[in-house]
Amino acid sequence: EFARRISRPLTSGDVITLSEYADHWLERQRPGLMRAGRESYLNILESHIRLYIKPVLGSQRLTTIRPVDCDNLWEQLLERLSRKTVTQTRSTLKLLLLDAERNDLLMRNVAALSRLPRLHSGDHSQDQRVKAKERMLSKVEINALISWLVQMHRSGSPWAAPTLVAVYTGARRGEIAGLRWCDIDFQTGIISFNGQLLRIRGAKPVQWERRFMKSAAAQRNVMLEPFVLAILKAMPVPAEATSLLFDINPDAWGNWWTKTCAPALNLPTGKTIHGIRHSHASILLDEGQPEEEVARRLGHSSSLTTRRSYSHPVRDDASV
Repeated sequence: EFARRISRPLTSGDVITLSEYADHWLERQRPGLMRAGRESYLNILESHIRLYIKPVLGSQRLTTIRPVDCDNLWEQLLERLSRKTVTQTRSTLKLLLLDAERNDLLMRNVAALSRLPRLHSGDHSQDQRVKAKERMLSKVEINALISWLVQMHRSGSPWAAPTLVAVYTGARRGEIAGLRWCDIDFQTGIISFNGQLLRIRGAKPVQWERRFMKSAAAQRNVMLEPFVLAILKAMPVPAEATSLLFDINPDAWGNWWTKTCAPALNLPTGKTIHGIRHSHASILLDEGQPEEEVARRLGHSSSLTTRRSYSHPVRDDASV
């Protein structure tokens, strides 16, 4: 029935809603994105549509949506989301409506004609803080995460140890996935971040390779928590010291967080695995650590970046 309805232009008076067409569009995108190993991108598209677009525009017919309707949606979303998230949501709606336009269901792409409100002077740093607060975990959530990860490690989860390293170092996923056995000094407890695991551009199926970091600031040494060091020390040691410490890739790690870890801890939508990095830095700043030291620990070239993104306290309760 739906295929019949979209086989003719909506200008004839058909009543296909944005919600119906979005479901149809996502199902057609799914096979290609899955074959290309882009499941995380598919999850992002689905989240944008389910959380932000459908609740406001989903019940409207495609032909009745106006640019001003989109403008109003962006303004509403900017009251609680970062500008980057709203910009990405707009891009998702543009792609969706472009497909409808190509199928002669629309005369114009109203999302492409819409505009986000202008960013006024001084708004950028505030927007950076809003984005960080969306992702961050509270101290209570961090403590619950640590306890849960220890249990998962005991049950054999391959994701527990790298996530514990993220909690106690604030390192990025690619940096942790790119760690080698020779990057850890088990005598001193110092871990050296000097490379990262990156996707090989254009490779199908998706392939990954380790590359050394270009920035001098990004290459840094961090002292690891003793109990996390003990967990790593108990892992099977490979014959080659240059072997990767963890057999993981950043995309699969992110999918595990979204589908397993976050639901297990009842974390609100938006509390991402990258939020661990934000929480790590903000907790250190909240406890009085110098900005310069926190910036060095995160691999920032300037403490200004740290200040813009992390200059607010972490709440003790479950809300940030």
